Amino acid sequence: MKKVLLLGFLICMTWSSPTLACTVNGKDWAGAVNGVLEAFKNGKYQDVKEIIKENIRVENGQEFQKLVSDLEEYEPDGFDKCRIFMREERPPIVEKLIFQFMGTDGNGIFVYLLVVDGGREFKSGIQILRVSTDIEDILKIWSNS
Repeated sequence: MKKVLLLGFLICMTWSSPTLACTVNGKDWAGAVNGVLEAFKNGKYQDVKEIIKENIRVENGQEFQKLVSDLEEYEPDGFDKCRIFMREERPPIVEKLIFQFMGTDGNGIFVYLLVVDGGREFKSGIQILRVSTDIEDILKIWSNS
């Protein structure tokens, strides 16, 4: 009985703590992912481009700028809650993650990331980043990647 209660407590701690639930560690790409997550949490959406440009090519600058403008209008001060919504590791090098962000006013977004661990010979980092207020949009991307 004590083990069940302890497990329940640990699960509750993970889901109720934004800091624990929205940090990734132990991977070569963790710094880039954590930087993106911090930018979303703090409403510094323009910083996302600076963080990911080293990892993925931002092909359409106007499209990204529209995303930033939309986010600044939708939740200008960032989001106060964040958690890992879904995570799947595809050994040896690929991992997919969906993060859920919620603001104090109830507004929320889902952020999909496809990350690659390049090891010693290739670059590690974020390969795909998608943002939506609709989980169905993100789940379509998830199932197609």
